[in-house]
Amino acid sequence: PRGSFTPKRARTENVLLIAGGIGVAPFLPCAKALLREGKTVQILYSVSDESDVVFAREFSALQDAARGRFAVSVHESKTMGRVNEVVLSNYIGGYEELLTVYICGPDPMTSAVKKALPYLGVPKKQIIAERFMF
Repeated sequence: PRGSFTPKRARTENVLLIAGGIGVAPFLPCAKALLREGKTVQILYSVSDESDVVFAREFSALQDAARGRFAVSVHESKTMGRVNEVVLSNYIGGYEELLTVYICGPDPMTSAVKKALPYLGVPKKQIIAERFMF
């Protein structure tokens, strides 16, 4: 991350972290920091299949400690398709103005999600993305 992709940019109480593959890496410390600030955090974690999930134990422990303010949803693109507007609407519906969204993953996923979020009503100023390329 280059410095602008930090938990301090979350201006809302509800935060959605959207990860693609190993793009989940910065979200473990980010989620911890956001929870310390009293935020409610949801991670939408897209992987090809369940065997690609990393940090499962760490996220489970965080979920146990957060008392209902933290959840992780795994989206298996192999069986469920790519993350799109329909998938995103399940995580955003009714919270558009009350939600800060962070995105980190492969460039095609990040670009598609960044494009879909404003269409779903999330203000652009509440969308924070990191280009995760190697």
